[in-house]
Amino acid sequence: MDKTLKILIIDDDRSFRKIVTRMMIRAGLKVEITEAVNCAAGVEELNKNVFDCALLDYQLPDANGIHLLQEVLHFGGTSTPIIFVTGKGDEMIAAQALKTGALDYIPKEKLSPELLSQCIHNVIKVHDLELRANQAEFLLVENEKQYKRIVETVSDIIFQLDPERNISFINSSSRTLGFEPEELIGKPLDLILDIDPKNDIEFLSKLGTNRVGDRATFNLKVRLKVKKSSPQWSEMGFLPCIIDSYGLWNLSDDLVSIPNMDKEFQGTLCMGRFMR
Repeated sequence: MDKTLKILIIDDDRSFRKIVTRMMIRAGLKVEITEAVNCAAGVEELNKNVFDCALLDYQLPDANGIHLLQEVLHFGGTSTPIIFVTGKGDEMIAAQALKTGALDYIPKEKLSPELLSQCIHNVIKVHDLELRANQAEFLLVENEKQYKRIVETVSDIIFQLDPERNISFINSSSRTLGFEPEELIGKPLDLILDIDPKNDIEFLSKLGTNRVGDRATFNLKVRLKVKKSSPQWSEMGFLPCIIDSYGLWNLSDDLVSIPNMDKEFQGTLCMGRFMR
């Protein structure tokens, strides 16, 4: 893990905070440390900032660590994975912390640079997996809602391609071309696009891109075919259009570009603006 990790240490013992910081540096971690000396300060930091990880002590001056967990996880919520730090003989407290929402715990007497580094890496990885799973589930629901709410109300054309570049969705603007949306589902792109699938391979790769963010396809000029049997065809056989295309993955855009990330390409979203 080469990036600088933002770590929050919630502990009223200044010397212990220094020891933990030295251990992380000795373990080769690049860290940016924020310190909180009590429960109130810890809650404030967790509510206003996002950290890669937080180390939380049980014994705090104004409350205990379980109280903090209950407040930030059950009431306010936090996107920071938390490691609970316990004293000797606090196994029951550690179990309660895990049940409340901490992702792991470390007994103070067993702390070492190696154990600390391993624990931090593990909880960050577990937390990322949880976020990805929650995000994928959320996107499935939200995408369906947004499609119904938005794409059917815009005048320009929006369509989605599956990984084989067949049409898997198209909005009601397909009627501008003389097609009903349902008759295009599962059909190849050349049904509505003025292309030769065998010769326009580079063009197809731009339109049916798997890239996201700045590397996606923007302002690609195309000609959309009008259905020959439709009344519109007598007026114009083709409609010029400018299309932006974005790859759709089962992860958020910022995670797609991470090397060796377990991911699945789900197709391409294309949004076109008719040139009047």
